[in-house]
Amino acid sequence: MESHHASLGRRTLEEIRQKRAAQRLSKASSGPDLSEIPNPADFPVIRKSESGNRLSETDVGALYSQLKELQKKNAEMEERNKILSSKLQTKEVENESLETRLNVLEQNTVPSLRKALKEIAMEKDAAVVLREDLSAQVRTLKRRVNQAEEEQYRAEEDAASLRAELNSIQQQAMGNSFAGMSPMGVSPDQLPILEKEMANLKLELQKESVLRQQEQHRLAEEQTRVASLMSEKQELEQKISVLSSRASEVSESGQKVFSVEDKEKLEKQLHDMAVALERLESSRQKLLMEIDNQSSEIEKLFEENSNLSASYQESINISNQWENQVKECLKQNVELREVLDKLRTEQAGSFSRGPSEFEANGSHGTDTLSLKGELAKEQSRAESLSAQVLQLSAQLQQATQAYNGLMRIYKPVLRNIESSLIKLKQDGSVTVAHFGSFSSSLILEGLEFGYRKSSIEREMISSLAAITGGPSTFRRDPDSNTLRLSRRKTLISVLRSCKNIAHVPSIHAKIIRTFHDQDAFVVFELIRVCSTLDSVDYAYDVFSYVSNPNVYLYTAMIDGFVSSGRSADGVSLYHRMIHNSVLPDNYVITSVLKACDLKVCREIHAQVLKLGFGSSRSVGLKMMEIYGKSGELVNAKKMFDEMPDRDHVAATVMINCYSECGFIKEALELFQDVKIKDTVCWTAMIDGLVRNKEMNKALELFREMQMENVSANEFTAVCVLSACSDLGALELGRWVHSFVENQRMELSNFVGNALINMYSRCGDINKARRVFRVMRDKDVISYNTMISGLAMHGASVEAINEFRDMVNRGFRPNQVTLVALLNACSHGGLLDIGLEVFNSMKRVFNVEPQIEHYGCIVDLLGRVGRLEEAYRFIENIPIEPDHIMLGTLLSACKIHGNMELGEKIAKRLFESENPDSGTYVLLSNLYASSGKWKESTEIRESMRDSGIEKEPGCSTIEVDNQIHEFLVGDIAHPHKEAIYQRLQELNRILRFKENQIDIIMGF
Repeated sequence: MESHHASLGRRTLEEIRQKRAAQRLSKASSGPDLSEIPNPADFPVIRKSESGNRLSETDVGALYSQLKELQKKNAEMEERNKILSSKLQTKEVENESLETRLNVLEQNTVPSLRKALKEIAMEKDAAVVLREDLSAQVRTLKRRVNQAEEEQYRAEEDAASLRAELNSIQQQAMGNSFAGMSPMGVSPDQLPILEKEMANLKLELQKESVLRQQEQHRLAEEQTRVASLMSEKQELEQKISVLSSRASEVSESGQKVFSVEDKEKLEKQLHDMAVALERLESSRQKLLMEIDNQSSEIEKLFEENSNLSASYQESINISNQWENQVKECLKQNVELREVLDKLRTEQAGSFSRGPSEFEANGSHGTDTLSLKGELAKEQSRAESLSAQVLQLSAQLQQATQAYNGLMRIYKPVLRNIESSLIKLKQDGSVTVAHFGSFSSSLILEGLEFGYRKSSIEREMISSLAAITGGPSTFRRDPDSNTLRLSRRKTLISVLRSCKNIAHVPSIHAKIIRTFHDQDAFVVFELIRVCSTLDSVDYAYDVFSYVSNPNVYLYTAMIDGFVSSGRSADGVSLYHRMIHNSVLPDNYVITSVLKACDLKVCREIHAQVLKLGFGSSRSVGLKMMEIYGKSGELVNAKKMFDEMPDRDHVAATVMINCYSECGFIKEALELFQDVKIKDTVCWTAMIDGLVRNKEMNKALELFREMQMENVSANEFTAVCVLSACSDLGALELGRWVHSFVENQRMELSNFVGNALINMYSRCGDINKARRVFRVMRDKDVISYNTMISGLAMHGASVEAINEFRDMVNRGFRPNQVTLVALLNACSHGGLLDIGLEVFNSMKRVFNVEPQIEHYGCIVDLLGRVGRLEEAYRFIENIPIEPDHIMLGTLLSACKIHGNMELGEKIAKRLFESENPDSGTYVLLSNLYASSGKWKESTEIRESMRDSGIEKEPGCSTIEVDNQIHEFLVGDIAHPHKEAIYQRLQELNRILRFKENQIDIIMGF
């Protein structure tokens, strides 16, 4: 009790100090009054100069004057701040004085009250214990008195019967003196003996009466003592009530002194602070409006600059065209000059030979004159083009200068764009999509552009160029072996780089056109790509067109079937391969083992032994895994023992086999024998402990793994989070979450779903919401986990909203989704919505209702009290109800008190083959709640006679990241004595506080 009152006192002081700290913070944050700050919209419009980028001198002067005004107002605000600071200091002095008074009150009055209450509590405890002892003694005395009275009554009856018999004997002896024996068979010699016995009986009766009187006297004394104790108890209770009233008066007076003096002042200060805060908010809004205006102007400048960039690019293109034309003209000019020089040489030669020859060649001179005319025209044209080139060069230089200025301004932005483009380098699908946009005649130009602008790998460009026949070196005979090998390599490279199924048909068409559709290497890569991109049917079509597929193609196709979940098709294809006389290897056997069951595994095991693959490590490990999952632990252990190299990988597989079959002790022994344990081995052992409900051992092993400095992966984290979920270890789960973040593990769906499940089951639904919000790529399992967690915490409406968001995002609900949604409706009592969801399962979502969905509807009807309708629903469902469904309705009958229906359901449960303990307990509680104690006892006895025992309850508690489990009547804990002693003390305190609840409420 002392600790309770001390905690109450500390709580009151903490509340007062927190209020004062909040007042100081609000005063300090109020700041000066900014209501008189001029509105930026009232400033004079700043005029721009002709260039659009400089301010005129008038605008500068206006800005300077406004700056002066702002500085002046800033000085006024600083003075106001000083005044407010002085007021704040005054208030702090007053608060300190009040705090001093409160401390004095706490030091003087509260300790004495606590001491008195402690003494009273001790006296009261002693009185209660003494009263219980006296009551026990009184009950013992009463029992003894009753026994003594019963013995005295029996003795008196015996004495009366003996007296009557003695009198009859004496009378007969006097009347029959002649006979030696009385008619009753008593001789005269026996009479003294009988008289002696009578005397002894009388003596014993007298002793019993004396003892009875003594006992009555002692009982009277005990009753007197009890009366005195009761009077003392009343006096103590009166003292307690007086002290309680005094303590309440003191606390009320302290609160009254504090509230009367400071309430009005504090309210006034809070009002002033609120007004100042509103003024600050209005000033902030005005500043934000000004920032928005400036942002719009900046956006306009960006648009102008982008237009300039476009015009600059156009001018560059035009200049390039003119430059090409000038080059052509100059080239023609050079050719004409050469012809002219040649003609001049010939003309000089003809002049030297004489005028007669010159006249003979008159026609040749005419040609020369015509050539001179053409040359003159070309020269004039060249001069005009040169002038245009000079003009364009000047324009280009101006545009270049303008563009350089823009580049200096936007260089940081361009760097960010460049870094973003570099990040796109790894995206192969972008590359293929870009290349696919070019036609066959223009694909080389597109490749060159992609090489310059997107930084695509040179190998890809050269490969695609080789396919389209770009460089002249590849334009050879189609039957050339060199070209075929080159194209094979190119096609394989392109297929490995493909990331989008939409581009596969075009690549496949190129494969067919280049006659590589029967090439095993190319077809192998094509099948692998189609399987990876979830197009197994397309891959099988490709496989079917191959005339004689080899073992590698069979392996690729079987892998595709297995990875897509079509295990039966994979096994069928394997049998087809054997039927076609294709010899299997260890790779195809390993692939088909991933899809087979125990029967097929045994067949393949026999084939492995015949073909001589028994020593293959991968085949042996896979067969061990299948035997372990199928419960064939003997065969798995035999294969493990026959392995020549039993390293940590084989041991990990064997540990999984032990865990699957429930032999967790053997798994731990094998784990301890492994010398080199990697992350996979540790994770397999932790996962095995979790699957076998050894949660505490799993957490201990995880701590040991951290001590051994073995790095954990996301699978390890998920196993530990599962253990935390089952144990309710919230603090340890939070530590694992921080461990995942510190290790920089990616928050994948695998880890994120485990975190949501852990936080939901451990009671922190808000943290589960936050994890769900930050997950990038949510899947159906993520939504299912979140909806189940919200349903568990009663947030039915939010669960329904998450379901709607899931459907709007294109996810298709499955059976688990609808079970979670129906549970949410059940916990929230949303009967109409739950029935609507159930009725739309088959019609809208194409999901066939299962036993779990029917059970949710029964639970929903039972919660709202519609028990008869729930029973009719069970009678009309197309499947046989299980004991869980009937037990749910029986529990609802207990809650709503429907005895008749409860007995009917219980009878149906008892008619099943193996009724569990829950049925007996529910029916017994149903009878007990209705007051039928006899029937309740009979049900309990029937349960005991049937040998059915109720599973003991188990509770867990987390202390210092350690999980402690307690069962009913458990005495196996090492600290059991201290725990039970403390529990007894707590029970005594709780009983006392239950009797003195009025005192606790007074404080």
